[in-house]
Amino acid sequence: MLKYLTFLHKYSQGLKKAPVYTKMMSIGVIYFSADAICQLFFERKTPKTYSTERTLLHTIIGSFYVAPALHFWHSKVIPALTFGFNTRTKRILAAYLLGEIVLAPIFLASWLFLYESNRCSSLEAGKRCVKAKFWPTLKDYYKYWTWTSFLTYSIIPIHFRPIFTSLYGVRWQIHLSHVANA
Repeated sequence: MLKYLTFLHKYSQGLKKAPVYTKMMSIGVIYFSADAICQLFFERKTPKTYSTERTLLHTIIGSFYVAPALHFWHSKVIPALTFGFNTRTKRILAAYLLGEIVLAPIFLASWLFLYESNRCSSLEAGKRCVKAKFWPTLKDYYKYWTWTSFLTYSIIPIHFRPIFTSLYGVRWQIHLSHVANA
């Protein structure tokens, strides 16, 4: 238990000293793990059929796109857009609605486009992927994230939100990995 608490303390210090870098490393590991789990346990890939390139692409997108984007959203955008609300309840509700109505569709479409256009080295492939997979995946997003998003904005401290959502999102990321590669 002491090692666990020491790790959490060091991790919290890392979030305060170098928040973006710490989140990039953490979310990269989470995305790596989610794709590996998807390939090994859900898609039942063998060592011969396992795609290290795919896992690497997930890791890179998690580290260099998802982590900085979520950091900026939670630490800059949401506080700026909810600043004028005079009660905590109104700020939470506004943050939640902004996350569900603004962030979720933009983030999901950009993730699908970024992943597929890099996987296929084609902007057209990215556009086709968004066109084919966006609406069904957004519907899945709302089923999976609605209550978690509300809890995130109401009880999770700002500097822990990207990590909390990424840890909770391992199952979602496994699903997204499967959808993107189906």
